[in-house]
Amino acid sequence: KRAVFYCSVGVRSAKLIERVKSHNSLPPKTDLRNLEGGIFCSHNEERALVDPAGRPVDTVHQFDPYWGRLISRQHLVVGG
Repeated sequence: KRAVFYCSVGVRSAKLIERVKSHNSLPPKTDLRNLEGGIFCSHNEERALVDPAGRPVDTVHQFDPYWGRLISRQHLVVGG
């Protein structure tokens, strides 16, 4: 099985993967991946994003104004 972790820019999700691996309680052959660059990078590259229900979305939540400045398509930013 594969599990993909992500966060805004990919740092926190990478750290979480290391923490999960260190607990050594994963089923055999579990493939943990980090979404490189995080959700902001995917949004900036205009990759397809979906909401929790699986519906396509164009917007991304900025987390906060400091990190939100990394989003290139500012007209599609929500929250903060």
